[in-house]
Amino acid sequence: MLRLKAIDRVCYGACMVTIILGITVCIALIWVSSEHETLWRGLATLGVIFAGSVLTMSVNQMISRRLAPSGA
Repeated sequence: MLRLKAIDRVCYGACMVTIILGITVCIALIWVSSEHETLWRGLATLGVIFAGSVLTMSVNQMISRRLAPSGA
């Protein structure tokens, strides 16, 4: 159970970092007048990392519910 909590904390941290970076990239896309694909690819990458972290946390929650004693 401790490993699942550690994984949840890491994924939660990854979600927070990707949200902050995603906001920063979105603001850059609004204010920087450039045709670079790099910012769009960066935003898409952050979205994939965020989605993966959320899915990992969801699976960990399901596993921890199954491993928990039935009386808890």
